[in-house]
Amino acid sequence: MHTTVQTLEGSRQQLFIDGQFTAPHSNVYVPSYDPTTGRPWYEFAQADAVDVDRAVRCAQAALVNPAWRRMTQTERGKLVRKLGELVLANAEALAAIECRDNGKLLKEMRAQMRAIPDSYSYFAGMADKLQGDTIPVNKLDTLNFNTREPIGVVGMIIPWNSPLMMLTGTLAPCLAIGNTIVVKPSEHATASTLALAELAIEAGIPPGVVNVVTGDGMTTAKAVGAKLGIDEVHGEVKPADKLALVSRLQAEGRVVAMAGDGINDAPALAKADVGIAMGTGTDVAMNSAQVTLVKGDLRGISTARELSEATVGNMKQNLMFAFLYNALGIPIAAGLLYPFTGWLLSPMIAALAMSLSSASVIANALRLRKG
Repeated sequence: MHTTVQTLEGSRQQLFIDGQFTAPHSNVYVPSYDPTTGRPWYEFAQADAVDVDRAVRCAQAALVNPAWRRMTQTERGKLVRKLGELVLANAEALAAIECRDNGKLLKEMRAQMRAIPDSYSYFAGMADKLQGDTIPVNKLDTLNFNTREPIGVVGMIIPWNSPLMMLTGTLAPCLAIGNTIVVKPSEHATASTLALAELAIEAGIPPGVVNVVTGDGMTTAKAVGAKLGIDEVHGEVKPADKLALVSRLQAEGRVVAMAGDGINDAPALAKADVGIAMGTGTDVAMNSAQVTLVKGDLRGISTARELSEATVGNMKQNLMFAFLYNALGIPIAAGLLYPFTGWLLSPMIAALAMSLSSASVIANALRLRKG
């Protein structure tokens, strides 16, 4: 790895697209400030919509390139493991870069760099363990099976406070399964992500599989949002701004869900109709929210919504069962039918009916585990 604190000092860092460092379309560079001195110590490229579009197109091309698409799961696993080994081999240099870039303790960064390779090793081992299924059907001339395929191009936005640790949790599994990636690191700490892209090529990962676009938050966020078809994009907002945005949407009659993981997100999480905290985030965020995603995976939001809807439906069904039991049991127990049918409800049968009522509610609720 050629990137070190010394080589970064006073340098201009380019975008990383299609396996090589390249100048931005705008030819604009943004200073990165040393948090200990408040002075610029290197500059990074300002990506615009043209750069983002180019990075996405290169990732799409790499996705169908036989060099990546036809690579066996075992070979992909070896590349992911090799990347982890390179991180470990360059742990001291990467720790120094993150310490200088984001101001965190060198001791903490060293510990993170020693831990990160374990994640690459774990997901490398999973690469050839993800298999499809052959599903039995009642037709002798039919073969029914499913296969697991890559999602496609994955966009990642990485926070400043532990860039490589945060990136590894999504990058390693995405590479293991055969996806391609476009990464947008925080404008407050871009250097280590660019250094990791350099290691990806050194590990043998084909060009275009990993791409890094840098720039200040709003410019790049709007470009990514436009590419993904997101109509409204907000960036670089303070806690009060997040709270104001939630309040405005609620005033417009909308039901607002807010997802966040930091102390700065807490006021907006508490104000939102549904606050969703990441289990990997701060305790303040989790205490302010109604829902916590233990794994910190945003895809859990859709799962949580489906589970909530199923739970409400299950509660309504249980209330219906209780109403039917009581509608049948109470008139018989009160003797209202005795003059016409001679029916009376003995205490033993009534006790059994109550037990069956509870059992039906529990059995119905257990169906949620299969959803």
